[in-house]
Amino acid sequence: MRWSDVTLAVVTAVQADATLVSLFGDNIRAKGQHEHRLPSLEYMLISTTLSEVMEPTVIQFDVFAETMVDLINAEQALLDLFDHELGVSIAGLSMLCSYIDGAPLDVPSSENTYARAARFAFEPVRSALQRP
Repeated sequence: MRWSDVTLAVVTAVQADATLVSLFGDNIRAKGQHEHRLPSLEYMLISTTLSEVMEPTVIQFDVFAETMVDLINAEQALLDLFDHELGVSIAGLSMLCSYIDGAPLDVPSSENTYARAARFAFEPVRSALQRP
């Protein structure tokens, strides 16, 4: 199981995306590791499975934005990065990736904050995860 390789590749891509960095700066982090700040983009591993060829991993991104426009732009940037019909290479790891679903989030005691979760499935071919 190499969910850690998938997570590292995905986080590397997010931290290199100009739109997401402009919206969140250094407030891109794993959920629960720090005090909640706004705006922020938090990610967490939801599930992993093992199959004969693929190793699917589901990662959820929680977007907390100051405006609806920022929320929309952040989710669009995530879709541009991780919703593809064909295989892609993310931070050097070949995989299939797609949008699963999204949902509104409760906002932690802050007015004028827009929040939404977006889940993506990442399916690297097992041979791409073999370590030398």
